[in-house]
Amino acid sequence: MARNDAFHQARVASEKIRDDTYRAADQLSAHARTDADAKLRQARFSAEAKAVRDAAYSAAADARVAAYAEAERRHYDRLAATQRHSDSRWRAAAIPTPTTLSLSSRL
Repeated sequence: MARNDAFHQARVASEKIRDDTYRAADQLSAHARTDADAKLRQARFSAEAKAVRDAAYSAAADARVAAYAEAERRHYDRLAATQRHSDSRWRAAAIPTPTTLSLSSRL
């Protein structure tokens, strides 16, 4: 497999993991907002319930942003590790092995 093909496959796999994390964070955030809205309706839209809902929305947004940031960091780390592994593997293959010169070839 060519070097660029291997890196491309690793990048695509890492992007899928990152995107799956995004979807999970979005889903958790949506569930938190839905629950907060339901509790607000149950409390008949009182001022206190609105404040609780706003705090829940804020916490959900903060958690979503943190999950996105962590997913991006891990994606970057995976790509860097893949690049390091690929570079060292290909560099090792390109380094000629030293040969022992015979006495007759030195003359």
